[in-house]
Amino acid sequence: MFVLFGTRFYGRVEACDGCCRATAFFHLFFMPIVPRGSVVLLDEGNVVAKSSHHVPFLGGESSQTTAYRTIPTTLSWKSLVLGYLRTWWALLDMFAAIGVLVALGELESHRRIAFIILELSAAIVVIHLLLLLWVGRLSTNDARKRRVYARYVGAAFDPIHATDGSTRQRMRDELVKFLRGRLGVRVDVGVRELVRFASDPAIGDPDAIGAAMTLCRVDPNAAASDPEGAHRALWARLRAVDPRAGFER
Repeated sequence: MFVLFGTRFYGRVEACDGCCRATAFFHLFFMPIVPRGSVVLLDEGNVVAKSSHHVPFLGGESSQTTAYRTIPTTLSWKSLVLGYLRTWWALLDMFAAIGVLVALGELESHRRIAFIILELSAAIVVIHLLLLLWVGRLSTNDARKRRVYARYVGAAFDPIHATDGSTRQRMRDELVKFLRGRLGVRVDVGVRELVRFASDPAIGDPDAIGAAMTLCRVDPNAAASDPEGAHRALWARLRAVDPRAGFER
């Protein structure tokens, strides 16, 4: 008997300009069975290589033929749940289709029951469409933020989701170097001072503000007391000096 199994990515969420979060599952006949970890997928939809790819931090080979650039991240429960629901819900779609056929056959003799079955079948299909097309999508505001991050880290994902220490350190070093040059400060100025300088109302450079905002996600310690508050303030400031920030791809 032919058995198809392997590792595939399911539960794509928070998609923005080719990036998303997804969970690798061991699958059986393309139905996800056991989750193996979540990642940030970069260049989603672009073929990097026409061969099965190694997923070192997941400990195995993927059966997919498209190789993705990935960044390790913590397990995304949203991606995990949607990975199961979006695929296994297809079984309910099959029952819904059967229900429609039964209801049409009983429409004249059992009109009330037939309409109830039709309504339930329609609800099943609509819920599946919502799971596929709407649930897990970014708000316009969050998508704009990710496009700002992409200017400084190279891809439209939230850097706070990256768990690989070397990746975060590299992003941090590049942002610090960029900000020092943009703000025209000494090379010994630390990250907290850089964020504080960029937050000054006198600063009207959107690149400096955007880079500082991104730095707060790469290194939350860059804002000493309230990283989320500093990030929100910088985002508000960026929109004030550049109302189109994050709309450009």
